[in-house]
Amino acid sequence: MRLANNHEDSYRHKSDTFQIAEVAKDQVAQLKIAIVVSRFNTDITSTLYNATYEKLIELGLESSNINTTWCPGAFEIPVIAKSLADTGKYDTIISLGAVIRGETWHFELVANQCAVGIMNAATATKVPIIFGVLATDNLQQAIERSSKDHFDTGSVAAESAVEMALKIKEITHQK
Repeated sequence: MRLANNHEDSYRHKSDTFQIAEVAKDQVAQLKIAIVVSRFNTDITSTLYNATYEKLIELGLESSNINTTWCPGAFEIPVIAKSLADTGKYDTIISLGAVIRGETWHFELVANQCAVGIMNAATATKVPIIFGVLATDNLQQAIERSSKDHFDTGSVAAESAVEMALKIKEITHQK
């Protein structure tokens, strides 16, 4: 795989150093991807979801190969993601959520445990689970990181999912 130049993409924030490897659309078309989305902060998460879904289609994924599951909040994402991974049906899973700092420790508890839970689920199942959960200091940061006019975390999550799914397929076929 060769790296695509992400700086030509207008939706990228100037601080974004992520570069997706170029992938063949015929390889992407048959991938099976699940998306787990938190309903908490739904204005943000629905924007993340729409960008993710649109980017997956743009990259060549068949819409029938995308399964979306909504859950109550970011704290619940890991158990849903692991349950989906345990089915063996998906090449990768994308987790989308938004945890916005408030006046209590709740932010730290939810954001940290969500991240740890997602990593534990991915390593336990050996299915990549892409971390598209925002943890921001305020609503404005969450809006910017979910917006196509700024960072567009949803598109980055989709690109990461496709690249990881193809990379894992490549590795497992080398055995």
